[in-house]
Amino acid sequence: MVFNPRRATLFISILAVCLGGCVASLDKKVLTVEIGPPVYYSSDNGDQFVARYGSLSDGSLHFVKVKMPDGREYTLPQVVSGSGVRYTDDRELAWWTHQGTVRVDVRDADGKWKTKYSELKEEIASSPNCDGEAAALSAAEAWLSLVDEGKYEKSWFEAAQYFKSVVSEDQWEQAIRAARKPLGKNLSREFISKSCHTSLPGAPDGEYVVIQFKASFENKKSAIETITPMMDKDGKWRVSGYYIK
Repeated sequence: MVFNPRRATLFISILAVCLGGCVASLDKKVLTVEIGPPVYYSSDNGDQFVARYGSLSDGSLHFVKVKMPDGREYTLPQVVSGSGVRYTDDRELAWWTHQGTVRVDVRDADGKWKTKYSELKEEIASSPNCDGEAAALSAAEAWLSLVDEGKYEKSWFEAAQYFKSVVSEDQWEQAIRAARKPLGKNLSREFISKSCHTSLPGAPDGEYVVIQFKASFENKKSAIETITPMMDKDGKWRVSGYYIK
C-alpha cells in the first residue's frame, strides 16, 4: 500500500495506539477486507497461476485467492506452518510460499496430501517495468533494517522524495515510533511476494514494486509487512510506503 498523503500518518498513529492496547467491543468494530494486487506464477511446464494475498482489517485472518490453470478459483486461509507461509482449505488445496517460490499440494483419491507443483516461480516479466525489481527488493530490505534498528530519522531521509513531500520528518518519527515500539525487536523476516506497477491508488504514476514480507517480533508472533519502493527522480529505488498488520 502506497503512503497516502491525506490519511497515512493518521492511520499509522491509530494503528500504533491499537497495537499499544486499545480495546473495541466486537459489536462496534467494523471489519473490512484488504486485498493486494495480483501476483502471477508459472510452473516448469508452463501452467499459469494468479494469486492475490489479503487479510481482514483487524489482522485476525490472512488469506490468498488463487486462480488455477484450469480456471478454478480457491480462497484459502492462512494456517500455522513450521516454515514459510501456508494457506489451505484442508480439503482440496494447499498453497505454500517459501523464499519467493510456491508449492502446491492437493489431496489424492485416498485423501492424502501430495505435491502437484513443487516450485512455482513468480512471473516478473508479466508485470510492467520490472527491470529493476532486484534493486527495489534490496532497497526495501536496507530501509527495513534502519527501521528495525530504530533509526527512524535516517529512514525518513532515505525514503522517496514523494514520501518526504507529504509527511514531515517529525510526523514520520512520531508515527513509526508509536507503531513499531510496541512490537518489540524484529526476530525474523521472510519474503512472500512482489509485484510491479506503474499506477497505484493515491500516488502519482511511476514505477513501483509492492513487496510483502512475513515478519515476527518479540510482542507479535506473526505480521505482514507491505513495503513499496518507487523509482525516484535520480534513478534510484526508494521506499514510498510502509504498512504493517
